Amino acid sequence: MQSTRVFVATLWIYTIILTIVYSTNLTAFLLVTKLPATIETIKDLYASGLEVSGVGKFYGDALGSASDPYLKSLQKKFRAYGDAAEIFPRVLSGSAVMIQNSPFLEFVAATRFATRGQSRMRLMKVRGCGNARLNG
Repeated sequence: MQSTRVFVATLWIYTIILTIVYSTNLTAFLLVTKLPATIETIKDLYASGLEVSGVGKFYGDALGSASDPYLKSLQKKFRAYGDAAEIFPRVLSGSAVMIQNSPFLEFVAATRFATRGQSRMRLMKVRGCGNARLNG
């Protein structure tokens, strides 16, 4: 009698706690958006199929003269533009990456495309390529 009441009350409290934990976890899972897959290496960039954009033909020629086969193959995906402002909408839409020197990209990401201190553009350090960066 008394022990049965204690057992049922304990079981009821356990069930309530388990239900709250499960529903909270489910709510958190449904509300948190997953970030898209990031491009971390030149091989990832090549496999992504994104257009590689730059101002002028300098970077396209540099890609063509690279010894790395993946960098060399990016020359086929390279498209030269006359002005960086033409490239930014393509980068923001996720259809292209921009190759340019680091200080320029850091300045542009921090001044033109930052909201509340968070940039909408991600800068990727290209390993083995000096200061070159890809923006995407």
